[in-house]
Amino acid sequence: MNQEVRIDARDDLGRTPLELAVINLLPDVVDTLLERGADLTSFVFPPASDFDKRFQLMSSQRWHNFKFSLVSGVLAVAERLKKRGYDLYLDNAVTIMKVLVKYGSFEKSTDIDECWYDDEHFASETKNIMITNSMPGLSLYELIRLEPAEAKERVTYTDYFKLACSNEFRQLRVKSPEMFITHLCEKLTRGFFRLWAGHSLWKLIKFRLPIECCDMIIDESLTNKDLYHICLAAAGQSS
Repeated sequence: MNQEVRIDARDDLGRTPLELAVINLLPDVVDTLLERGADLTSFVFPPASDFDKRFQLMSSQRWHNFKFSLVSGVLAVAERLKKRGYDLYLDNAVTIMKVLVKYGSFEKSTDIDECWYDDEHFASETKNIMITNSMPGLSLYELIRLEPAEAKERVTYTDYFKLACSNEFRQLRVKSPEMFITHLCEKLTRGFFRLWAGHSLWKLIKFRLPIECCDMIIDESLTNKDLYHICLAAAGQSS
């Protein structure tokens, strides 16, 4: 019929294709829409409630990495928007955090026996699952052992999301899948929480110290939950 389709047309709920791509965790579609002229200047990051229906659909699926898929997916679409020039503000960051919190990114695995690290079969399989292929490559086995700060430098949110969606990862047999996924989610989200907590602390002290000092105060003794509450306070919100 050769009818022209408006790239920024809104559905019955007032959402643009770009907003729907974000809600549905489709980072490649986000890129495609922006390449074809989607208006980023009028884009409004969707509220946490808009993600609920999508996540309920995902949670009905039976692979054990559901939580990892949604956590990495939310951060991957935010990463793509930022690379295209979208400015994330504290309110946007808190929206993302609320999504992560609602779907269970606060469990802390450090107090749990992590002997699954050394399971021989698990080690063999994870050494063959590559996260990045650029030299030097990085396997899932190596990623598990990286400190969060180093992982942040070497692995993008999109890399995590591609891992979560890969058949190799979905078919991975793990003795303690929840423990394993929690470990990955903590590693994945730590940098995001720390970055915004540093900015939030700076705002709370009314910029009386250099931002670098605030980043130093936000150290490893603080949990993601602590960092989240700092961000909420700076945004004038409650949990």
